[in-house]
Amino acid sequence: GSGSVWYKHVPVADGAIALDTIGSSYDTFIVVWEGTSVYDLTFVACNNDAGTGNTSSLAFQTFLGDTYHIEIGTP
Repeated sequence: GSGSVWYKHVPVADGAIALDTIGSSYDTFIVVWEGTSVYDLTFVACNNDAGTGNTSSLAFQTFLGDTYHIEIGTP
């Protein structure tokens, strides 16, 4: 995309996360990656346009011991 913000999440137990950009005033996407290094990431999930304008939403499973990198940006 033309701009993005990254977040890192390391869960303390197995679970699930739901993310959305509903309420954003601009077009967004969400991408989730798994891996310990930003140079060796594995794709987990993505969403661009969740049917509510140009906002995005997704949910994914998390697992203890995995590291998740969440990218939220604008295409």
